[in-house]
Amino acid sequence: YSILALDFSRSIFVGDGVNDVVAGAQAYIDATLDAAADGLPHKLAILAFGAPERLELLSGFTDDRAALSAALEAARLGGDRGTTDLYGAYIRAIQEVDAQGIEGALVERFVVLMTDGTHEAGDTDQLRSIALTEQRGSDATIFAVGIDGDYNPESLRQLASRDSLYFRVQDSGGLVDAFERAAERTLALARSNYVVGVCTPVALGAPTLTLEVTSWNDTDSVTLSYPADELTGELSSCEPREVAERAFRRPGGPEIWIDPHQAEAGD
Repeated sequence: YSILALDFSRSIFVGDGVNDVVAGAQAYIDATLDAAADGLPHKLAILAFGAPERLELLSGFTDDRAALSAALEAARLGGDRGTTDLYGAYIRAIQEVDAQGIEGALVERFVVLMTDGTHEAGDTDQLRSIALTEQRGSDATIFAVGIDGDYNPESLRQLASRDSLYFRVQDSGGLVDAFERAAERTLALARSNYVVGVCTPVALGAPTLTLEVTSWNDTDSVTLSYPADELTGELSSCEPREVAERAFRRPGGPEIWIDPHQAEAGD
């Protein structure tokens, strides 16, 4: 699931950047939905922000490309939304995406925040504190895209899950590239999950399976224990996908994972 939190405040329109904002968001939508057609399901939502009373979820989570494009066009034609409630939009976006998915399902969640300015809606310190608390409590991967302007870029960088997910562009003409880079990272993370199932005729005591991964010159391994009580020695239905599916769905089954928030670029 991805939510695009897009700045449609007055400065975006005055700076003639609204068409680039829409084009960038559309590039992200197209990239993720093209991948969905190849077997990587993805649903997106669009949150438009400006002044606090103009914060609006233009489209709930959907994979309907036409509906998402129509929501972007409505925002473009709807005119500016006043000042910038940056932290209010950020908090709302995280809460919306964190609510997606069902218990027990393997889900990747993403927020793409785009703005050209600083928070202008009051209570800055308190709202920023709440925003950073929401960030720490969420498992969503958060991108921050900033158009250079009259604000501290370091403050915006800190809203991204990590430094490499902050994309700074000189003007709105760089937004399409920034959104495409965010989509590439999104799809790479979405493809980074693996399920391991064990099928063996012999398993006594406390069996283990060791996985070793080599990436360029780096090698790491992990040893994973698995229960033997369900193994009967029967191999007639040892189809890899079926075994992995059973291993994934069993409550309490072993699992290993790498926190994408801690991984560095290129991992």
